[in-house]
Amino acid sequence: MIFYLQEQLTLPEYGEVKIQLDLREDGSVYRMAILSSQSKTNTRYLEEHIPHLRFPKPEQGHCQFILTFANER
Repeated sequence: MIFYLQEQLTLPEYGEVKIQLDLREDGSVYRMAILSSQSKTNTRYLEEHIPHLRFPKPEQGHCQFILTFANER
């Protein structure tokens, strides 16, 4: 999943965003919540892009992840 996200997303500015991501059995996004953010621009970017991604199907059906995205440039 990490490689998939790295290929699909590029944060526009410096800073971390921590999210909670819930996936359906088919790999579609059920829910996404922002847990913390150092950048409003990065938050908006993830809110706009993540819901449209189709993740690999989870092995155990419905799954929940806590992910931290960072751009250190």
